[in-house]
Amino acid sequence: MLGLKPCGPRWAGLLRAASSVSRPMSEVPGPTHWPLLGSLPDFLKRSGKLENPDVEAIHLSYYREFGNIYRLDLPVLGRHVVICDPREYLKVFQMEGKYPSGASQLAWPFMHYYKAAGNHTQVAIMSDGEPWREVRHQLAKDIFGPPAAKEYLPAITEAAKLASQCAAEYGDRFDDFVTRLSFDMFCALAVGKQPQTTNEKLADPADLQFVKDSIQGFSMAGQLMKEPYRKWFPGGKMANFMASMGAVQRRGTEVANELLDKLEAGQVEGLAANSYMAKLKRRGELSKEEIRDTLMALLAAGVDTTSVVLSWILLNLAQHPDKQQRLRDELSSVLQGGDLVEDAIGKLPYLKACIRESHRFTPSVLFGGPRKLPQTATFSGFEVPAGTLVLLNQTAFQRDPRLSPIQTFSLLSVGCPTRSPSAAPRVETRPSLTTGSSRRRLARARACAWERASPRWSSRRRPAGWCRTSAWSWRRGRPGA
Repeated sequence: MLGLKPCGPRWAGLLRAASSVSRPMSEVPGPTHWPLLGSLPDFLKRSGKLENPDVEAIHLSYYREFGNIYRLDLPVLGRHVVICDPREYLKVFQMEGKYPSGASQLAWPFMHYYKAAGNHTQVAIMSDGEPWREVRHQLAKDIFGPPAAKEYLPAITEAAKLASQCAAEYGDRFDDFVTRLSFDMFCALAVGKQPQTTNEKLADPADLQFVKDSIQGFSMAGQLMKEPYRKWFPGGKMANFMASMGAVQRRGTEVANELLDKLEAGQVEGLAANSYMAKLKRRGELSKEEIRDTLMALLAAGVDTTSVVLSWILLNLAQHPDKQQRLRDELSSVLQGGDLVEDAIGKLPYLKACIRESHRFTPSVLFGGPRKLPQTATFSGFEVPAGTLVLLNQTAFQRDPRLSPIQTFSLLSVGCPTRSPSAAPRVETRPSLTTGSSRRRLARARACAWERASPRWSSRRRPAGWCRTSAWSWRRGRPGA
């Protein structure tokens, strides 16, 4: 079975999963539970450090030791169950109903800030039940789904064209270029404005500071989510996070108020008239304050999330120049030197393949779809009671070479035709990247890509094991071992 030997905790877990008799939650495997501290001592021991622990490596070690399901008890999150089998986790989505809940527990720093700042719209979005559903329903009408998204293509394309004119100036500042490009594209979508932050001669210093504060705020939030005990210590990282988010809210409010005033005066045209914010205003379903508060959060989240996704796509391609060239050929052939238009999207299967595979192998988050169970359910042979927070460790099964054998950028699952001089035509149907979670892995990938591109960086100066490929660190021991 999957090449595993019939011994150890993993085999025991598989046998239990095959059993028709569910076992109680108390028997779910996991590290030692301590009074008051829960699993925190073991968590920190595996990390080897208190500051900014490598959560991905820690959870990979849990997966190796306990198998497809394990139980933890950490500050803020409380007692929760981590599932590493997507087939098992599908049960969670099938039972959640119209009021899913649980994600806000992981994003507690943002909820803490929004409550302190009195941003009731964002508190509602991060809450549960009907308040969440109502606000989310109104916000989703003009931004989610392909038909709605395609309406913003001209604004996004224009932002990308303007940014590309300055790309050469960012040769050794990849981070700056991608984060500023992300802000420009998202700002064009949200308010119909082209801030051109990639052009330092034209950019508004306030916009450049917004980009910096957004990235810092989300970076600090990521660290705080890995160090939940800091919720009880208002200084240090918590104070820095609150300050960054405060600066983001002030600038976001200025941008929103500027457009709202013009909309009320009927002084908008062009991209601004077709912006997401203009559509929200015309619908009349949200108040001015709700639209303003929403925009602030969208701009900040858009900068962080978009920049991470873009960085991974570009860096994955940088490590595979043959695939990069093929993608370039496809774009050149379809676009013919013109802009990306709606009709061209369906003619770019290789582009879609690269994006999908980059998402699959280098996801921007470690856990997918955290949820509180609305009812008792059985996972891998264990009965988990209603109200329990469950998480999907989506990187675990993707990094296990026994379960995901394709560890190269081969594009084998989207029907991309390929030809070889010495072989008959074949069809690649699944994109596959060398493995590489979020900003920590992003830093490693940048170093790898730069090493391949620059002969000046000798391999003698590279830390051992820096550029991990294929089976990644699967055969390594526990973190810190």
